[in-house]
Amino acid sequence: MSETILKKGLGQKPLWSQLYEVLQSRIESGEYREGSILPTEAELMKEFGVSRITVRQAMDYLMHEGYISRRRGSGTVVLGRGKGMSTSFSSSFKGEEHNHREDRRVVSVEYARVSQEASLFFSTPANMPLLTLTRDSYLDGKPVVRYVTVLNPTVPLDDTSDYSGSLYELLEHAECPIDRVRETITAAISTPEEKKLFQIKTNTAVIHRIRRGYSGDIPVEYTDSRYLSDDYQLTIDQTFRKGELQWDQSN
Repeated sequence: MSETILKKGLGQKPLWSQLYEVLQSRIESGEYREGSILPTEAELMKEFGVSRITVRQAMDYLMHEGYISRRRGSGTVVLGRGKGMSTSFSSSFKGEEHNHREDRRVVSVEYARVSQEASLFFSTPANMPLLTLTRDSYLDGKPVVRYVTVLNPTVPLDDTSDYSGSLYELLEHAECPIDRVRETITAAISTPEEKKLFQIKTNTAVIHRIRRGYSGDIPVEYTDSRYLSDDYQLTIDQTFRKGELQWDQSN
């Protein structure tokens, strides 16, 4: 049995969240080294005395956060943390980055059920309604970005707050300043809903950008953004501490 005892009972974090934190700590400390194979689901079930569902939820969140990768024939590989990578975005419009009030329109503010990924991020029950903001940015009167932002229920804001300005300034005033973000960017052919939103008729590519914002170690913001891909450019800058540089052997 593991020396780390998961706590059960009313008021405690969900078991999968506790297990995630234990495994995250082991990866961060180097107990599970980068490139090594994580224990199997069966081994983790036996060590912590939990169900397969609990293990899979913890593993799914580790994968979402970039700590592990599942590779066919190899098992679950430890990736460790990022190598000081930062990303910057540029495009023909600067609505989000510069927060121009005249280009931003609040579509809705409501308490709604959210995606599984957002629930995992905040460690909330899957059916718990969370404060959700839907906002659009416009260029020359045409929508070019849609942001759907979910906030942690511990954030002291509600559906009566004013979200017409900068969300990050509002969070800072609420003493929940965002000081760290983790982002995932993908591209896909526009769905019928996205074609209607962006007023396009062809199968144009749309950029999907998931941003997870933290205040210290507390998850505060989960934003799913959809961008028109016209003139959109992603720039990635990487910095490495001495001895960290590793070449990608596939290049």
